Amino acid sequence: MSGIINIAIEELVKQRYELPAFSTLLRLARSARSKVNRAYHDLIYDSMGASTKHLLLDILKLPKGEAKSQFDKIKNEPKRSTVPEFKDCLDHLKWLQDKNIAINTFSNIPELKIRQFDAEARSLDLSSMNDIPERKRLVLVAALILKQVARSLDYVANIFI
Repeated sequence: MSGIINIAIEELVKQRYELPAFSTLLRLARSARSKVNRAYHDLIYDSMGASTKHLLLDILKLPKGEAKSQFDKIKNEPKRSTVPEFKDCLDHLKWLQDKNIAINTFSNIPELKIRQFDAEARSLDLSSMNDIPERKRLVLVAALILKQVARSLDYVANIFI
């Protein structure tokens, strides 16, 4: 957010305009960021097939009789570097890779945006995720899966090293 505001101030000074109140700049920066994010959400969502959308929506459901959803399972981090834990980590990585069906939808998206979508998804619980619009929800869960696969691969590589 501060980057957007700094660029706006720099451009206003360059053009010799009077600087508006900081709250005005903050409101404009938030609006610009929301507009850009919505455009990315639309681009990613529209590139997903119906079966991909259906699978991602299923991840965000709590199965009857279960305490945790698949969404919660995706956010699991590896524990220690013991042999049994390593086997569990490999099983979890395989499971994640099976869920990583929207990987191609991020091919033209900047890495920074993917990390932001991942961070937002990680910060939300299942109930909060299901409260946001479907387009954004599916983009966030797809980004979370994509980045979690990368984290798990890094973890496995570090253990082998």
